[in-house]
Amino acid sequence: QAHEFIESLLATFSGGRGEKRGAAGDQVPLLRCSAPVQAGHAARVEFSVANKEDTPSEVTLYCTDFISDSGHEIPALRVTVLPRRATIPAKGDEAFEIGVAVPQQTPPGSYSGLIQAMGNRYVKAVLMIEVT
Repeated sequence: QAHEFIESLLATFSGGRGEKRGAAGDQVPLLRCSAPVQAGHAARVEFSVANKEDTPSEVTLYCTDFISDSGHEIPALRVTVLPRRATIPAKGDEAFEIGVAVPQQTPPGSYSGLIQAMGNRYVKAVLMIEVT
């Protein structure tokens, strides 16, 4: 069942919004913002989570700090997730909106952070934003 859940999650992102990475059974989707964001503005991405189980699943998303290739950071405190917590019905799905408020002084570059669900080790994705 876990393998089916992961494949379903990956299929959610295969429509041009994400890329599959890693070895089989060990894949974490890569989400990218549709457009670069300027320092001082916010980036927004939709993240859909499917529940293939026969029972409802409570999901709370959180993320790590976003780090650039040059080592600059956007703190996780600058990230919002709406809804913060959701109960996904059996065989259902839920769309979350992830917002990253990029600080004004953030240097340009590609920043990446890990999005995952508390209580569900199968919900993970890397989110990449391009700061200009």
